[in-house]
Formats: sequence, C-alpha cells, structure tokens
Amino acid sequence: MHHFDTPNTKSYTAYIIAENGNAFSNSLIIYIGQNQDKIKQGYAVVNSKGLIGRIELVSGNYAKVSLITDINSKIPVVSAKSRDRGILLGQNKKELSLIFTPLLAELHDGDMLVTSGIGGGLPPDIPVAKINKVTLDKITASPLFNPSKIEIVKIIAYDVNPDKK
Repeated sequence: MHHFDTPNTKSYTAYIIAENGNAFSNSLIIYIGQNQDKIKQGYAVVNSKGLIGRIELVSGNYAKVSLITDINSKIPVVSAKSRDRGILLGQNKKELSLIFTPLLAELHDGDMLVTSGIGGGLPPDIPVAKINKVTLDKITASPLFNPSKIEIVKIIAYDVNPDKK
C-alpha cells in the first residue's frame, strides 16, 4: 500500500483499531506504538488517496484522529486546477461544504481540492476531496476515502516552525 509522500517531513505508520461516526463526532482511534513522543496534535493523517484527518489527541500508544468529515473540521484548500482558495468544512456526513471561495472562482464539478498550506498547519498539495456540485449559493465535495475501508494510515510530522533544540 502506498501513501501520499510529502517532501521534507517525517512520517509514521499507524494501524486503525476503531472507528467512531455519529451525530457528534467522526473520528478514528489508531495504534501508534512507541511513537507517542514524536506525534503531536494537528499532524496530518493520510492514506494512499490523500488527507483523511488530523491528530486530535495522543494518549500512550494510541491517538484519536479527527476526520475531515467531522463537524469541527476546517481545512484550507485550493483547487488543484484553478488554485482558487476556500475552506472545506466537515458536516458529520459523507458530504463536505466549501466556503469562503472568491466570487469569480473557477470551480467545477469533478475538480480536485488539495491542501493549501496556508496557515502552516498542513503541508501544501495533499489531495483532500473532489467537488460534487457547484451552484450559486453552495459548493459540495466528497472526501477521497471511506473510513470503514482504511486499515493503515501515515501520520505526517510537519512543523512550519519546528522546536529548536
């Protein structure tokens, strides 16, 4: 199984041990082994298709991953084609919502959305979702993964301002 590679980062493999999807939360519990000192809140979690979420909490040999479909998820993205920006919001369901796009954005059904790298929390250009439908008042997208089909993930250790030791 191949995972998305991000230059100038370290990565750690983890195994999914539980999935939690309900009206209040969309998350996974992963086994990180002895890497708990290396993994921080906010790190990106990817599979072979792209971004699935971020580390929310690390506890011992385990971590909770908040999925991009979670209602609290807000991912800065750009269109891979037009480079128009927006914020991708989770809604605790399979469909995501794209907001804060430019008025004259060149966004179309089927366009790929990737991380923008703006804000420094996530590396740029990781695939995130594909646009489903663009209307005058709403843009929806679908994530590139199915949580129940994922067994192994990669955690991307990406710090814009890493701690200097």
